[in-house]
Amino acid sequence: NNIENSLESQVSSLEKLDKNCEKWRDAYKNHNLENMEKFYKNINKQIENVVPLEKTINKAREIENLHNLIKNNGGNFDISVEKLELARVL
Repeated sequence: NNIENSLESQVSSLEKLDKNCEKWRDAYKNHNLENMEKFYKNINKQIENVVPLEKTINKAREIENLHNLIKNNGGNFDISVEKLELARVL
């Protein structure tokens, strides 16, 4: 039940974030700094709620990159520091 509530909260936050981004873009197109500021504040509030999701996705991408690097290297785990760092960044 907690997981379901957390997921619903994340979805809601993402939807609000997307709407506020669109409203900010509209304000930008109209050169309306006051509305840009308003929606920018809303965007920052929503980002706080979705940051854990972004971190989790980034961790998963890092794992994907490392997995493929090792797999494509014939299962050899002896990987240079540069390649490891690149896998973390990509």
